[in-house]
Amino acid sequence: MIGNQAYTKVIASPPPCAKEIIEIDTVLERWRVGLPAWFQEGAYSAGRYPWLTFAVRKLYWRYSNLRIIFNRRPFLERALKNQSLDPVVTGQDESLPADLEERICAQTCLRSASDSIWSIYDYFSERPASSLEWWYGL
Repeated sequence: MIGNQAYTKVIASPPPCAKEIIEIDTVLERWRVGLPAWFQEGAYSAGRYPWLTFAVRKLYWRYSNLRIIFNRRPFLERALKNQSLDPVVTGQDESLPADLEERICAQTCLRSASDSIWSIYDYFSERPASSLEWWYGL
């Protein structure tokens, strides 16, 4: 439901501003943190629930990809304008608030892409995978 609400905002015309994107991302992050402990991204590593490993990973990949989709517009706009994509350092940044929010979105996009790639890499490095798992990883 959160994904549908956010997607509706993302495809709206005009698109949401960086501040609205951060608000959407905050709601999505609150949802992820609220998942039961046994369904969190790190649950598989303990080996306590091996039968849930693929489901947990797949959910995390979808969550990361959704964050990429939400934050891609500010990321792409900054990249096309050749503006800095350097990490935001709170308290030391003299940029305008709107620029700071756009940089936060760009960094969230990059971090989510990295998280997704590393999670997929780790998953396929740990065990042989089925065709379905390969499809989702792809």
